[in-house]
Amino acid sequence: MADFDASGPNKINIVAKKRPPPMMIGYNEAGIDMTRQVLYRNFHSINDVVYLVEISRNPKKVFVLLFPNFEKPEEYVQEILTDKQATKLMAECGNIFENFIGNFYVKFGKLQIRGFHGKGQVPAFRDNRTVSPGKQRMMSNIRGAETNNYG
Repeated sequence: MADFDASGPNKINIVAKKRPPPMMIGYNEAGIDMTRQVLYRNFHSINDVVYLVEISRNPKKVFVLLFPNFEKPEEYVQEILTDKQATKLMAECGNIFENFIGNFYVKFGKLQIRGFHGKGQVPAFRDNRTVSPGKQRMMSNIRGAETNNYG
């Protein structure tokens, strides 16, 4: 049996050469910068709903956007943090995005972050994994949604 050596000339190194562009959410009243720099984007299950989570920034603010349907980027849940707030929350999570996202929950159609919105302290590193989008439940209380569950 041959030993596998990942340090040779055939080494595969998967590193993104450039950051992905931000999701095109269109004009918004919240002041989310269309030229923001994407720091993190992946699928996560939050409150048993799979969201595409995008964490991005401009020089002064950090934008956390949850997209329940990534094919409709105009429908999203948001939280806008100052750079100082985001730095503090990330430091409490060991500067690991998955741990930070593990503190997210959606309540009444609004993104809430444990340790920021008053629901207890940030728990120590929990088991947080990304998920594949698969089937997604439609949420009607998301910004931009046109229908609701009540008729």
